[in-house]
Amino acid sequence: MVELTTPAAIVEKAAYVMANPVEAGLVFHARDWPGVQTTPAQLGAARWSAPRPGVYLDPDNPAWPKTATLALVHPERSHMGPEEFRTQVRDELQQREQAARERLRSEGRRFAGRRAVLTTSRYSRATSWEARGSLTPTFATGRGQRDAYLLAAHSLRTFRQAYRDALAQWVQGHREVLFPAGTLKMHTLHQVRVAPG
Repeated sequence: MVELTTPAAIVEKAAYVMANPVEAGLVFHARDWPGVQTTPAQLGAARWSAPRPGVYLDPDNPAWPKTATLALVHPERSHMGPEEFRTQVRDELQQREQAARERLRSEGRRFAGRRAVLTTSRYSRATSWEARGSLTPTFATGRGQRDAYLLAAHSLRTFRQAYRDALAQWVQGHREVLFPAGTLKMHTLHQVRVAPG
């Protein structure tokens, strides 16, 4: 999980998700993707409903509703109105698409296109992998957000040090030690005490 600490980071990550098929060299525009997709215009407005599948879920169990609805809500932490947020995501998406097209052109590659995507076997696997030992980000602040980056990095270091200190005491048998706010796994597995957030 990556914590998005600024409005810029929220905009960039929303556009990043939408641009994935373009950056992977599959389609020329994100809107050309033939599978499930989200467009900037749908942000804060779209709703999807799906009926309960006829398999796996007991139709007589009241815990499983006949239909489920997923609403694409406007992120309040963006600190901007829905229309401004959609506009910023659209602009960021266009920049990402253009950068992807220029990169593929410089590499002498072409886009696969909708038809090739639709004829690809659902059983085929990706041929590229994350490099072993590569960094796993825990927060994002967005481009040009140096002060926010420094603050987030400091907060993360502070949390990790407080967690290490609390864990060392807990291992030594001090069960009343207070873990820092944000501790989840130890609280879930061992019911440790956690400082209020």
